[in-house]
Amino acid sequence: MSQQPLTGAQAAKNSYSTFPSDTAPSPPTPVDTATTARHTGEEPTGVDDDGDRRGLLARLWFRISFRITTTVISINSFFTPEYYISTARTPEPSCHPRSILARPIFLSYRKPETGLYYKGRDDVLVVLFWILLLFEAKAGAFRWVWIPLARRLDLSEGDDTDRFLLRFAEQTHGCLCAICTFCISFYLMQRSSYRNFKTKSFWTDYPHELMRGLEKLFYLTQIAFSIQRTFSFFQEVKRDGEWFTLLLVHLITVLLLSSSYAFNWTPMGIAILCTMSISEIILPVPFHLLFL
Repeated sequence: MSQQPLTGAQAAKNSYSTFPSDTAPSPPTPVDTATTARHTGEEPTGVDDDGDRRGLLARLWFRISFRITTTVISINSFFTPEYYISTARTPEPSCHPRSILARPIFLSYRKPETGLYYKGRDDVLVVLFWILLLFEAKAGAFRWVWIPLARRLDLSEGDDTDRFLLRFAEQTHGCLCAICTFCISFYLMQRSSYRNFKTKSFWTDYPHELMRGLEKLFYLTQIAFSIQRTFSFFQEVKRDGEWFTLLLVHLITVLLLSSSYAFNWTPMGIAILCTMSISEIILPVPFHLLFL
């Protein structure tokens, strides 16, 4: 009796049946190109409507923020900022940039006699400007530095290559930001009265209304960085059971940094940033050790 030829479905079924159940080949993991597009600004392909919509919004946000920051920087690069002295917003006379386009870049409320800075509502413009700048820096680093570096080093994980490259970029970028935070906060702390974590000095001469220029700029950029991370988390992370808890952690971080700046608790904030950045440096290390 002649054997009947097998159809395509029967042949595929027989081929899979030759494998043990624990080693049967599984279908390839779908690649979430919309997530990569939200980080790098590239065009997503082969994604669902929700992912494509979020990728579209991310690219639109990147273009708008890029135009705003480049316009502000270009205008200030051609004109020297003019200052005026006023006592309307500070206890003593302080210097303020006259142009509103200069206030996001140049710090306000400088006391002429000491060179120290007060705090005021114009600092919000600095925070907003740095939020846009950090968004662009992250997208640019992902697209032109971390992901190309990972591809050049041939770092991949089977069919889930894009997710793996994105994770490598996230871990590397976060570790680099934590290193910068630790170095600057440690430098500021060692040049202050609360060096080496002398906690009693936190309350010496409280309230600490005046700040050094680098100290003020660092604290404002940390507030902007925490807000930028909150927006990125809200937009990019898939909303599972732990999503609300993690979002709450980001919101509490923003609240703590903002309130410590408003209520003159900046020495404690710098010391906490110095210690917390250590864990953010150490945690990505096991992931990078996989490539050794």
